[in-house]
Amino acid sequence: MELVNKHIINQNDSVRESLIKLDLLASDAILFVVDSNLTLLGSLTDGDLRRGFIKGLGF
Repeated sequence: MELVNKHIINQNDSVRESLIKLDLLASDAILFVVDSNLTLLGSLTDGDLRRGFIKGLGF
């Protein structure tokens, strides 16, 4: 379960927190976004954030 937990991030966590977690994961760079009930809302990769920054996403 610990393997899965390191890939989970809450929907209310910041973009910065997401980047930090993705950096720590390195080769396994994918996060699963969940709500407070741990319901899966989607996934997030460094490429998703990169494309967001290109489109003007801010921290």
